[in-house]
Amino acid sequence: MMNVLIDRLRALATSFDQRVAGAADEAGVLSQQLAVLPAAFVHPVEDKAEAPIGDYHLCQHLAQRWAVVAVLDATADPLGYAAAADGFGIIRSEVWRALLGWQPSGDCGPVHYIGAKVLKRDAARLWVGFTVEVPKLLTDDAGYGPPANPDDPVFDAGLVPFERMAPAYRIGTTTVPMAEDLILPPQ
Repeated sequence: MMNVLIDRLRALATSFDQRVAGAADEAGVLSQQLAVLPAAFVHPVEDKAEAPIGDYHLCQHLAQRWAVVAVLDATADPLGYAAAADGFGIIRSEVWRALLGWQPSGDCGPVHYIGAKVLKRDAARLWVGFTVEVPKLLTDDAGYGPPANPDDPVFDAGLVPFERMAPAYRIGTTTVPMAEDLILPPQ
């Protein structure tokens, strides 16, 4: 996902002039010494999953949060006013235009905005973090569940979780054949 976000920002956030890279965390971004500004870094913030929906198979909402940290030139004044007043609005608009409402893949929802904050300022640079969220639905159908193992008699994609843990207590089922010519009365 990080590479997809980076590619999108490189293509549509033109103020960065292709100066968009990835990092593992915020500390890695804040330690960068850059010669050419503005630049941006994308790093993961958190993956937050909701409780599974129901108790059958895998169906779970996941909120993937990412930060786009923009590094702006703050040499015009020691307090960083110009970078905050002018650069912040321009960069924020470009990040919004590039990412908000866009669906990175078929199993993701549209990207939405969480917020922004100033992360750090020194005499030459201002770091601003924009947080976005990419919702995703984890399901067996999307390939996120356990792999099927036909050689394992305990494993059955149709078993509820309890039966996976205690196969001796599995409730038997009966198949009732349907008559082809069965006519049901109107309801």
